[in-house]
Amino acid sequence: MASEHQAVERWVYSTLSGDATLLSLVADMPNGTDPAIYAGRLAPSQTEYPAIAFDIPQMTDINAQGERHQCHAMLMVYSFSNGEIPPYGVANRVQDLLHQAKAVSEGYTLVCERVGENVRTNVDGSRIFRHLVTEYRVMLAVPQS
Repeated sequence: MASEHQAVERWVYSTLSGDATLLSLVADMPNGTDPAIYAGRLAPSQTEYPAIAFDIPQMTDINAQGERHQCHAMLMVYSFSNGEIPPYGVANRVQDLLHQAKAVSEGYTLVCERVGENVRTNVDGSRIFRHLVTEYRVMLAVPQS
């Protein structure tokens, strides 16, 4: 069985990359065939925008009576643009797909909910990059042996 981290990462990637509406909003990877959706926060320097990256920086176990029953994952989704206007359409579509989603991935039952969002600005020379960072909480039921 995959780890909880792998289960969340695979579910998020397959959910985002499998949605035709979202794919119409993001650019392609530099290879020209895959959508610009990156598991892990870093995207290559030659990335076209808009793009999405996501990361799972923290997982917390929920234990009761000496048994591990749940795992809560913090999921950060970064919607990047290459201009002064954040990619609200991309972030909104991601929210439509992930908020209150229920699924099974790698044998784990998942429930996802949106926690919050903020806008960030990066400046590279004279270029301004605005992006939205949306935090989600993914709760996994841990299979009991």
